[in-house]
Amino acid sequence: MRPDVRRRVKFGPLVSLNFMHIMTGALWTGIDLFFGFVLGPVLGGIEPGSRAAVFRRLAPKMTFLMPVLATVATTSGIYLALRLGYSLSNPWSVAALVIAALLTIHGFGILLPNEIRVFQQLLSKNRPPPPSHTTHTPEEKCYLCV
Repeated sequence: MRPDVRRRVKFGPLVSLNFMHIMTGALWTGIDLFFGFVLGPVLGGIEPGSRAAVFRRLAPKMTFLMPVLATVATTSGIYLALRLGYSLSNPWSVAALVIAALLTIHGFGILLPNEIRVFQQLLSKNRPPPPSHTTHTPEEKCYLCV
């Protein structure tokens, strides 16, 4: 980073933009890792009725929180790069934008609709009984692959 850019980051509105980008990115990543490595195995070891009760309370909050964190982290990162004078035509910027676009499509196009469908199934009164076999339905296979 150029010395004049370092001075500009320490003062003015770039501090709040930098803080917003770092904190939302850290929360987004930290919550994701916590769910994957801590809460997932814990929920896997409890009975299905209790697990469904946890998901009924947790799913609405996470369905709102995670997309907001992802959107704010990505948007603030783009604005921060522009304010610091980086060109979006730089190969590294293009690579970062392509990765962000792919993750956005994956998150909002595949994961979020599937999470909403699972949550609606948890809330419905006429849920199908839990399967007695070990094979998965096509929807479950889609969710497991993602």
